[in-house]
Amino acid sequence: MTPTFEEFAAARLAALRGYAQQLTADAELSGALVEEALIRTGLAWSRVIKDGDPEGYTRATVVALYLSRWARRRDPGSGRAGHATAPRSARLRRTVMVLSQVDGLADDQIARLVGVSERRVRRIAAEIGSRSMQLAGQTQQVWATSR
Repeated sequence: MTPTFEEFAAARLAALRGYAQQLTADAELSGALVEEALIRTGLAWSRVIKDGDPEGYTRATVVALYLSRWARRRDPGSGRAGHATAPRSARLRRTVMVLSQVDGLADDQIARLVGVSERRVRRIAAEIGSRSMQLAGQTQQVWATSR
């Protein structure tokens, strides 16, 4: 049986908020992103349900909103402009990391979703891996010297 939009939203709200929180690392912004994404999903519900993946559509909308100017202009506390968010390059790195590691998407899927080339996705992923290795090495050094 096909769920209504209201049933979908009620059942998946917590998971969508968690997903947006992973993208943004900002509770207020993630809540605003999910709210806007659900509004857009609700408006397109007949088409979304025909495609058969309402959560995928809503997650893709969250990602698109996060990467768009909307996230930079939106102040979740007041609905006014001026909320400071990370620059697009930092948001793009975080998005690539989440889409790769949380969603398990391939480079070509990530590239289509975020609107960049596969080559750029691979470069970002390599930067993320390199930084993770550097941080792990620094953590290991600190731990070794604190004994």
